[in-house]
Amino acid sequence: MNFIRKLAVKSYRKELVNFTTILSKQEEAKLGKFVAFSIWIRSMLQVEGNIDPLSNNREFDEINLNPELEAYPLMLRDIKKFIKLLKRNKQNSKVIALELWAHTLQAIIRPELNDEIVTLWNLLMSSEKYWLEEIEFMEKEDLDLGIEKDIVDKTAHLAREIIKSLPPKQIGH
Repeated sequence: MNFIRKLAVKSYRKELVNFTTILSKQEEAKLGKFVAFSIWIRSMLQVEGNIDPLSNNREFDEINLNPELEAYPLMLRDIKKFIKLLKRNKQNSKVIALELWAHTLQAIIRPELNDEIVTLWNLLMSSEKYWLEEIEFMEKEDLDLGIEKDIVDKTAHLAREIIKSLPPKQIGH
């Protein structure tokens, strides 16, 4: 591994460990709410075509939950773009929600982070029993806020599909 990559991996590892430490201090129900919110935000961005680099080539029902490795850097770039935008708008809860996916993608791209991402996802999976209830709550909440029913329905559908595919297959267990 070259010097620059070693420095990058060291930095990513520190961020990932800190992120996991912060989440590990949460009660299980609160952690479940966080994971569901992260799934919801990712789903909405993906439904809208904002973080799926192949979305223009497929119908909604064909969104790939496990795209090829070469798509991950593009998805990571798009997620980081939204994180930056959300930080500027002081939407910290959405920033943290998207950081989950940024860390996951970083670890998939950089296998040296596998132990740390497995630790994070093992922690997150402990809150799985709360996810579907939280997704239903967010679905109703977004409809009540007047978000287009079609967008909410597709987001909820994708969120449920993502839940079925967690933890991500691309990380070793």
